[in-house]
Amino acid sequence: MRGPSGGSGSAPPTPPHRSSRATTPTTPTPPRPRTATTMRHAPLPPTGAEEP
Repeated sequence: MRGPSGGSGSAPPTPPHRSSRATTPTTPTPPRPRTATTMRHAPLPPTGAEEP
């Protein structure tokens, strides 16, 4: 799986799985500002939205 796929096949399958879960709760919230704004402004909102 790693040999024939190389770095391209191994990279895409990993992000899609984690992105699917983070993209759903992140859709309503800003994906760019949420990184610095959420961590510095409200680190609780992202945690509650990611749980459910």
